[in-house]
This record gives sequence, C-alpha cells and structure tokens, in this order.
Amino acid sequence: MAPERLIRVIEVRWFDSEAIGEWQKLTDVTHVLEEVVTVGLLMYEDEHLLLIASTYDYATHSVNAAIWIPRCCIRELRELGSVAIAQNFACYSVTR
Repeated sequence: MAPERLIRVIEVRWFDSEAIGEWQKLTDVTHVLEEVVTVGLLMYEDEHLLLIASTYDYATHSVNAAIWIPRCCIRELRELGSVAIAQNFACYSVTR
C-alpha cells in the first residue's frame, strides 16, 4: 500500500481585508472588517500564516482553491478532524 499522509481539517474564523482599486477621497473611504469563515485542509502553517486548501493532489503535491490567512487576522481556529490520503487513492479515512 502507498504511504499515507494525515492532513488536518480546520475551521478558521478570521477578519478579511479589502482592497480599493481606484482613487477615492479619504473622507469617502469607509471600511468595516468582515468576519469570514474558511473550512479546509491545513496544508502549511508557521508563526505568521496558514495555507488552507479545498483540494490536494497527492501525486503532484498540488493544491487547488487555496488561501493564505495571516495569523494576525484569525479570531478563532478549530480542528474538525483529519483525512488520510494515500497516493492513487481518494481520501479514504476521516477521523474526528
């Protein structure tokens, strides 16, 4: 059997940032930080950020629908479980 890798599944509640792509008067610029929720596979983490993906390809070590979230924006992080992934197989085991 091919070697497997356990990947944590997490829920992150965090404050999203917003960009303005045009010139605006400073007095017209208002912003309220929106809290958003992201759920996915925790592919990478360090002291500054997390990389969460919805899809992982073991054969090519590629991710899809991924987002980097700065730790300073995180309000809450909750581990939902983990998935065991083996080469040439879909996710075949979920633990909580």
